[in-house]
Order: sequence, then C-alpha cells, then structure tokens
Amino acid sequence: MSPGWGPWGLVKSLKGTVQEPAHSKPVVTHPPSPPPSPLPKTAPMSTAAVPSDESCRPGWVLLHGHAHIEKIRDETTAKCSTKTNEEIFASFSRRHPPLPSNLYVDCPGRTLLHPPGVLSMADDLILFNACVGSDRRYPRLVERDFFVYRAGPRPPSLKMLPRPHTPIASIHEVVVVVPRGRDHYAIAALVPHVHENSSFVLHQFDSEAGTWISRVLRVDPPQEPFPEPIPMDLSQIFYHTTNCAITVGSAIGWVDLWRGIILWDMLGNERTLTGMPVPLPMKQIRASDASDRRLGHARYTRGISFINGSLRFVELQFEVLHLHGLYDEETGWPISETKSWTITTWNNRGMSELHSDWDEDCTLRASEIAVGDDTKSELSLLLRDGCDDHADAEQRGLQNLFVSDPHFGMNDSDADGDIIYLTARVKFLHPKSWILAIDMKNHRVQSVAMSAPLPKGLPCVDSNYCTCIISKCTN
Repeated sequence: MSPGWGPWGLVKSLKGTVQEPAHSKPVVTHPPSPPPSPLPKTAPMSTAAVPSDESCRPGWVLLHGHAHIEKIRDETTAKCSTKTNEEIFASFSRRHPPLPSNLYVDCPGRTLLHPPGVLSMADDLILFNACVGSDRRYPRLVERDFFVYRAGPRPPSLKMLPRPHTPIASIHEVVVVVPRGRDHYAIAALVPHVHENSSFVLHQFDSEAGTWISRVLRVDPPQEPFPEPIPMDLSQIFYHTTNCAITVGSAIGWVDLWRGIILWDMLGNERTLTGMPVPLPMKQIRASDASDRRLGHARYTRGISFINGSLRFVELQFEVLHLHGLYDEETGWPISETKSWTITTWNNRGMSELHSDWDEDCTLRASEIAVGDDTKSELSLLLRDGCDDHADAEQRGLQNLFVSDPHFGMNDSDADGDIIYLTARVKFLHPKSWILAIDMKNHRVQSVAMSAPLPKGLPCVDSNYCTCIISKCTN
C-alpha cells in the first residue's frame, strides 16, 4: 500500500539524479525551473481590450509576485517609518485583467537591492516583505521586514509589522493575510516542524493585539493512502512542500500542488490541521520512461482556487521536442520546440480526504482553441515575437507557444471557473511575456495582453505574471 498523502507519509527527501537520454521524437515533459529574478520596473503595456471606464475598479486583479522599485506619488501612495526611522513608500496600480496590477515601493535615500516580495493579497490588503538598509544582494531572512499596505477606497495606509520571534521562510507562498472585520487582519505562516513529521509550526500575527504567537499543530488523521504506488523518483510527492495558499471559507489552506492541502480553520478547531488531496500527476506516475517522471516547478503547470463553494484545479501538459546539445542565443537555455499543450480542469464539491472527490471537468488541446477576430491581431504580434523570418512566423500557431502558470479567473461571470489565464511566450524564458485568457467553455481565446519586456542588462529569466497571485479586491 502506498504511504498516506498526509505530511507524515514519508518526509525524508530521497536525493538522486536521473540522466535524460536523447529523444528523436516529442516527449511529454515539464519545463525546468529557472532561478528567481527581479521584475521590470516599468508598467506593462497591452494590446488587449479592457473596459473603457478605467475609473471602474476591477473586482479582482492579477498581481505581480514582486513589487517594482520605483518612486510613485499619487492618491494610492502611503508611507510609514522603518525600524531605522527612514520613510518607505508604497503605491498600487490596479488594472483590469488580463493586464497585471503592480505594487510600487521605494525608500528615499536608500537603495533597495532586491525587489520586495508580494506575499499575499486579500480584499484591500497587500502583505509584502522588504529589506531596507542591507548591502546584501540577497538578504538573510532576519533582515527582512513585513509590511501591510491597505488600498482604497479608504485613504491608503502602510504599516510595518514587528518581526516574528523566529524568522519565517522567504518563499512567498507560505505567508497569507486574512481580513478580520473592517479594520483588522491576521497573518499566518505554516512551517514544517523540524523534529516531528506529522506536525507544523503555525506563526500567527493579530493586528489588534499587535503581536506574533507560535504554536505546534498536528494534522488530524486518518488520511487516505495514495490510490496507486508512487515511483521513488517522484519522492517529492511523499512530503508536503507549500507552493501557494488559498482561503476556503473560514480556513486557510497551504497547498502542495503535487500532493494536497493542509487546512487550518481560524473559526473552528484551531488546535488541529486537516488534510485534503489534490489530483495526482498520473501521467508522470504511470510513465514507463524515467525521463518522463519529472515534476519540475509546480506553479508552472498547476493552479488551484476556491470558487463558488467548490475547489477548482487546473493542470497543463506539454508535448515538447528537445534539441539536445543546442542552446538558444537569446535565453541561454537548451533549445526545445513546443509541439502541443493541453489544459485539464477538475472540481471538488465534497472537499473531504478522498481522492475520489475530484471530478474531471474538461480537457482542451491548444489546437481546439479558436481565435476570433477580436484577438487575432494581438495573437499575431505574439506569434511573431523574436522571429526575423516571416515565413517561420506564419508557421507558428497557438499550440507552439510556451505557456505556463495557469490561474482561474475570478470575475462574477467566471463563477464556474470557465476562464483560465496563462503566461505565454514564443519560447521558454523568452524576455517578453504575454497573458492569454482561455474560455474553456466556448473553446476560444477570450483576450490577449502583453507585458513589458525586462529592463536591459537583466538576464533572460522569467518575469512578472509567472509569479502573480490572484485575489479579489473591494470596490
């Protein structure tokens, strides 16, 4: 019997490498994970159609995963003092999806060497961390401070939080902000316990009390075993690694997109955690070739949301031809050609510990997605990106784009999770990225938006929307 999916199923990481043989035919694979990167300072440009009345606030946003280091002073600007009594400013540019929204941060008289990380957003609250006063390119955890920015419609505000007693991991997905009433909020981070496989340490901040508390919580058994054996070279499925966080009613869920969700109910039993699985990567689990049993970065290919009372899950699969030994001059990465890609969605209304609660909704191949007259010109610009040969550009189709980072739309009209937002590039790690909105119900491209290229001098690594966090906003 396979180990249970709960965090104590097997937490020891099994290290090893698998040599990838050369392939002469397309293989299903996931892209490698690039190094972290700063984001462009400039606001993104777009060729997509957006509401003409820009004064109408969007009901939700696609938010960049990092703040831009740039001086902005407008009606959204708020300031506070750092621990060294220096002023730090934050401003917020809210835009209608598919255009990404941006947080701007600057500290006059100080150079922020690393873009502040956007950790979480809920309603009008944005939680981010920043390191002010350090000369390190990548500051240590103890040098980072937490800030909460509150956007409109009320006058904006910015507040620096006291540091937690124990440094919290810097990966942005483990820390989440949750509103509590009109004026207060809670912040929670769930960190695996160092010595107990079945336990986690919950770090919680209460804005009303103004203090952090920490406590050890255990996942409440029993947990259902995996429905079939997991190959040992997919050992990361055996232990929980948080990729993102969601709210499910009154509960916060820390999600391992390959494995499952750890839930903590703030209003219910606060002393225990409960577990819930997500759809397993069955294609990799059942692959006969070890080179096809690679998972890569989960958020590149998987996403999850709680919509209209049920959990929704999305996954991308690729068919890629790897040209081994050849490297792209523009990106520096090995050359590969995307032959096709597929989107699959699931829903879960039972929301128990059972894998069988997940029902597959829809599977849509890129070749089945229609491009209408309203998006044809924008998509043509995307397909011609980085292509000097017009004939080669004409041969490209939607199915040849490198797509990643699937997210569900959060509009009222998307209440059933029918719109999936993707990052699109002409090739892996191309410096230009676009945003596609795919209508799963009607099998068509709903809209296309272009993000600004990376500033000159930066390496061609992934940028903006690939680390976006989807969140609803108040009007």
